[in-house]
Amino acid sequence: MPRLGKLLCLRARFYALAIVLLLFFITGVGWGQSASGRFIQTDTTQFLWAGSNQYRLWFEPRQRIAQELDAMNRANLKVLRIFLDTQHESHEDPPSDYTFEDSIGTYHDKWLVEVDSLMFECHERGIKMIIALANSNGPEPYERIYGIVGKYSSQGAIDAYKKRFEHFLNHKNALLGDKAWKDINDTIWAWEIMNEPGAEEAFVNDPLSIAEKHKIIRDFLDTLATCLKKLDPDTYVALGIAGKAKYCNKASGDDIQTLGDIKNADIYTLHYYCDDVPRLVADLNYVRSIRKLFLVEEFGKLRGEGMDSLISYYRYVTRVCRENGIPWMFWRMGHRKDTTDWSIFKDDRVWQEVVIPEADSIARICTQDKWNINVKVCTNVVEERRSDAPQAFQLYPNFPNPVRLSASGKGATTISYHLPRAAPVDLRLYDLSGREIAVLLNGPHSGGTHRINWRIENRSAGLYFCRLRSKDLVQTQKLMIVQ
Repeated sequence: MPRLGKLLCLRARFYALAIVLLLFFITGVGWGQSASGRFIQTDTTQFLWAGSNQYRLWFEPRQRIAQELDAMNRANLKVLRIFLDTQHESHEDPPSDYTFEDSIGTYHDKWLVEVDSLMFECHERGIKMIIALANSNGPEPYERIYGIVGKYSSQGAIDAYKKRFEHFLNHKNALLGDKAWKDINDTIWAWEIMNEPGAEEAFVNDPLSIAEKHKIIRDFLDTLATCLKKLDPDTYVALGIAGKAKYCNKASGDDIQTLGDIKNADIYTLHYYCDDVPRLVADLNYVRSIRKLFLVEEFGKLRGEGMDSLISYYRYVTRVCRENGIPWMFWRMGHRKDTTDWSIFKDDRVWQEVVIPEADSIARICTQDKWNINVKVCTNVVEERRSDAPQAFQLYPNFPNPVRLSASGKGATTISYHLPRAAPVDLRLYDLSGREIAVLLNGPHSGGTHRINWRIENRSAGLYFCRLRSKDLVQTQKLMIVQ
């Protein structure tokens, strides 16, 4: 009987995997497996968005919080990243008791209550949150007790991080129905293990070999990603790594490709303070090859370099991200207007001339709300939850794709879609900047499966997006044109 049970379990898993693969080939959507059998969508057109860092916004007066979040909404910035920790920055002048954990295991929940208020305001505006649960450069007690290497490698530190994470994820938000944070999945988009593990100067300069540093950081991230997935299997886990881009050529322990596949992590991050596009693209291709999500989680420039310099740099980074289908978050949303700060403000030219247009162009391409897509594979059941589009409403990948142009610059491709019933339909094509290039359909249409042939002339080679809208349902597919 036990042998029969094992055979049935294996058969169930086989059928579950077959169904997921069928979804992949039918819809053209990429799926990658994360913790506990969960599958995440890795089609980049559905995870292309813009956001902002303001790691201590929860600490600001309520009026300031409302103003900043309203500015994010107007600018189509969809995600806010905060730290449950602070930075060593004297100008912030926090109160003397400002710490989430002043000694190992002694937590100050009054600051979690302040985060509750920010979380509520984000929830009311539909803004998602990435919450970094620790900070490599923060003042909390781990490095003081365990040392620069020991805070990543000693069992005492690892156990303390696990208890810290458990305490934070089980904290209840009285403003959101007394739910534990781990159950507020409609607002908390990702838990981040730590901001920039292995990238601080003291660790970079430690005499350990680069191979030893990478093993320490990999084991640290792997252990704590597993911990977070056990605590909350329904929320993404982000690594928070700088990706060796913050200190470029120094011996940090966070090179993305050297770290390899962290099994229970969903999101690989890059803090892009260099201008090495080939490295960024190589990291992106590697992360996609292991079926994970890739995020430029930080980029920025000192205000002291001048507004023209900031505008040029922001345009460069957002363009690179848009052209490669990478979501981006700048560092950081307004704090201080002086030359030693990295902030930008809503009345700055860089906000008006770059942030708003770039975020808006992404929003016009990716109008679907893809925040709540999961495929859970249990022992014998496949469950697909798609909050934004019934399965019967479907835009299929065009064929052929890519479309190869003739010597005269002409080509054609067939776009297919399915409607469950008669409804108004709008089918349009956009380039990477979000500019509309063709309207293929706009009007009432009968139910069923339909095909339309798009004849291509005078179009440059590159990536385009096909968007199908019917009432409040929207789906998008990538379309590639090659010479």
